[in-house]
Amino acid sequence: MKIVYLKPRSSLMTALHSDTLWGLIITALARLYPARIVQEIIENYEGDKPPFLVSSAFPFRQDKQGQKFYFFPKPLLHADVDIESSDSKQARLQKLQHLKVLKHVRYISKKVFQQFLCGTLTNEEFVAKAKDSVSYSSFHGIQESTIQHNTISRLTWTTLEVNEKGQLYTSREQFFSKEYGLFFLVRGEQTGYVDSALRLLQHTGFGGGISVGKGVFDVEVEDFSLREPETADRVITLSLYSPTADELRSFGPAKEHMSYDLVFRKGIIGRNISRWHEKDGVLMFREGSVFPSLSRERYGRLIKVRNRGEDLIHDIYHNGMSFHLNLRSPNL
Repeated sequence: MKIVYLKPRSSLMTALHSDTLWGLIITALARLYPARIVQEIIENYEGDKPPFLVSSAFPFRQDKQGQKFYFFPKPLLHADVDIESSDSKQARLQKLQHLKVLKHVRYISKKVFQQFLCGTLTNEEFVAKAKDSVSYSSFHGIQESTIQHNTISRLTWTTLEVNEKGQLYTSREQFFSKEYGLFFLVRGEQTGYVDSALRLLQHTGFGGGISVGKGVFDVEVEDFSLREPETADRVITLSLYSPTADELRSFGPAKEHMSYDLVFRKGIIGRNISRWHEKDGVLMFREGSVFPSLSRERYGRLIKVRNRGEDLIHDIYHNGMSFHLNLRSPNL
């Protein structure tokens, strides 16, 4: 497994979920390699061992000594906390307050995340510690702001006017403190392709607004490891995930091991590929979702969201492959 550090040199306009990162990597490969190579990579995702899997991007902080602290997504586990068993009204109130805090927790530390993976931290213990902002994702190094822009006329190089009105629009951007950045994980048998794509993306940028200098990062790649349990009855996804029909049927008998959130993904095909084409929308499971283990390496699928034709010279795919880790229940 490898870790990719994205150290910002600008603000970021596009949230770097796994489907976005995968699309950026494939698009970069299409600029570097012959079309047959890229098509072969995509076709290999039909096999049991995908060429490479990518997680979504998560925050990290680096102190003055160079030590890095990682923030992983909060596992979306059922908060099975027995309120009524508490001895006093004050104890019951405290548990309810912890549950309220837990709702707003987005990330947890690497140490705590590994405790979850290995089943040494129960749901109730997690809830009890949710107010500990040192261990649990209370950071202010990445701020989101709404930025207002003018649409510029390419003919006059002044503010574009329609019906004698200036054309204003806004965008949401992330701004990073000096010590903060993003990381994502990569694994597979053909991660060398990812290295090639990242060398190009380091110059062109990630996501929207790259023509005006947004999404520019210094990129570093290192080996990385996470301690996973040898025996596990569940998996947790660090990426967006779109299961196959067969996987959904297999989850059914063990649905008590499922806890998840959903997100609807839709967008526009990049302008370097097409003048204007919308992708078909895809409903996906969010990062941190938990599912029964099917004891396999491959979870998820590539979804064809636009067929070739008109000015599209190839089919367009959306990445629904899961970057998952084994997860052991505390009572296993």
